[in-house]
Amino acid sequence: MRNGQRSEASIYPEGHVLHRTSRAYPPIAVSGQGCYLFDSAGRRYLDTSGGAAQD
Repeated sequence: MRNGQRSEASIYPEGHVLHRTSRAYPPIAVSGQGCYLFDSAGRRYLDTSGGAAQD
């Protein structure tokens, strides 16, 4: 790791992230229901990672 770089663990200390996207910071799932994930703002995402966040 070069100077000024942070590990993913320090950026996302809780470890609840989805697969990498083209966004700088991927959405953080706070709950899941069926085939959907929900972020803290209530936005719904289709879970395409094999049910990783289901209850």
